[in-house]
Amino acid sequence: MRLAQLSVDACEHLLAEKDVVGSAAEQTRLIETYVGNPLALKIVAQTIVELFGSKIAPFLDQGEIVFGGVRELLDAQFARLSAAEQSVLLWLSILREPISLEELLAVQGTPLPRTTVLEAVEALRRRSLIEQGKRLGSFTLQSVILEFATARLITETSSEIQQGQLSRLIEQGLTLARSPEYVRQTQMRLIVVPLLLQLRRAYPERVNLEDHLLALLKRLRARTGQRAGIVARTTWASAWSRPVASLAAWCVSARSRHAGYDAIRGNPAGLRLYRDLRCHHHLAFGVEWSPDGRWLASSGWNNVIQIWDATTGTIVQVIRDPDNPYTSFYGVAWSPDGQRLACGNNRQEVQMWEMSTCTRQWIAREQPASARRVAWSPDGTLLVSAGDDGIVYIWNASDGRLLKQLPGHQGKVNDVAWSHDGKWLASGGGNRDNGELFVWDIHSGERVRVLWGHPGIVYAVAWSQNGAMLVSGGSDGMLHWWDIQRGKRVRVCEAHQGTVQSLKVSPDGHKLASCGDDGAIMLWNLFSGEHLQTLRRDRPYERLNITGIRGVTEAQKMTLRALGAFEETSIGE
Repeated sequence: MRLAQLSVDACEHLLAEKDVVGSAAEQTRLIETYVGNPLALKIVAQTIVELFGSKIAPFLDQGEIVFGGVRELLDAQFARLSAAEQSVLLWLSILREPISLEELLAVQGTPLPRTTVLEAVEALRRRSLIEQGKRLGSFTLQSVILEFATARLITETSSEIQQGQLSRLIEQGLTLARSPEYVRQTQMRLIVVPLLLQLRRAYPERVNLEDHLLALLKRLRARTGQRAGIVARTTWASAWSRPVASLAAWCVSARSRHAGYDAIRGNPAGLRLYRDLRCHHHLAFGVEWSPDGRWLASSGWNNVIQIWDATTGTIVQVIRDPDNPYTSFYGVAWSPDGQRLACGNNRQEVQMWEMSTCTRQWIAREQPASARRVAWSPDGTLLVSAGDDGIVYIWNASDGRLLKQLPGHQGKVNDVAWSHDGKWLASGGGNRDNGELFVWDIHSGERVRVLWGHPGIVYAVAWSQNGAMLVSGGSDGMLHWWDIQRGKRVRVCEAHQGTVQSLKVSPDGHKLASCGDDGAIMLWNLFSGEHLQTLRRDRPYERLNITGIRGVTEAQKMTLRALGAFEETSIGE
């Protein structure tokens, strides 16, 4: 028998007995929020009396409707549900709008028999946990249950990720590409972003969280036929083309499982999105223009390197490891003459490919760790690689012979960059204790500069064309300018929310492009540090003014700001 709900009159009488006061509209809103559930209203009324001076308005303004006794009540109900009933409840919290039984059956990651799902829906209806939608034959969660189930989903998923378990990620995608755009934006705002915030609190050092998520992603990928949701949106790499002032950037989208390529063209005053390609089905790590600007190489965790025609946006070549179909590629780099392509991978290898015939020229296995970055010397005779073991390796580019090893980093080496005259090499990395930024004399192999005081781990480095200046970025989201001759930091600029992932200097040597965890590409005057422009796709709440907004918590405001909203502040605040 279905549990009865109190009438509006009975609810108003209950609130009056508890000395709860408010306008008729406020009482109606409170009653509708808890769908006339007498036990929930009693718990809420007691809270309003004790914490909000018996007034409904300030309670509604603070925005939290699932708390304390209400949460305990719902936790107890949830614990009594069958596994199928719990699964349906959590799926409805993801879908976030009324759906039919057929639609629910279609989205399940691990399909349940129709009879089981039908019985689960009917049981939830009897418990008053779901209600009928406006569309005939549809159903959805009540508002309080929706908020509770969403919080439960985030907590369970976060806990499983921290424990290295995969069942929740396999069973339920956190965002669904087939959902309407407005639903995907809501999934992003209320599920994905809060989940990432929880994980960032559990892993204060970003590099540890990244390694953990990549390991889980690799396990998920190995489960062929299973569905997995990607819960991040980060611009990992950017590159300038040389013939024109164009940029390319690789993003991981939180709205689907595909990684996309954004080409941005134009002059500095009017850069615009030129083309968006959806290609890699997992994380895309590297993007690099050929020296003549005709081709673009991309690499990632879908086990291929793809070569694109920059004019038509079509894939013209696909490179796979002939020895192992599961090789995942990290950074890629074209030779200065555009005839060869070097890459590092997760199998502790550096590979060199001849691009005219698309054949592998040589392979080096002396590096006992994943090679995350590769970089050519300006004259094309040497190649450097670096990665997880904290050592920089120098190779003969023609035959793959190991020439030198440059030890010294205490953590991973995340980026390497040659000076334009080929005399110096910069390497950046670090560990949870401190960032590390070194400059090496490439001929002697000596470390000639240690640039102290970099807060956070270094993830990106770039030289000015004259070699007098080095710019670095890292986990603190800031850009740091260094005078190499003096070994001193001369400028710091606030740049990205989250880690700076890549830095590239424009072909004319005047501009710097940075990209990072916030999905933005920022252009800078390399010499003055002036911020010139920010390139970013509109986020769900881009340019939304939330100054003075009421009814949301500080955590919710933080989420809104991360999705593009802003608050006005007076001078002096």
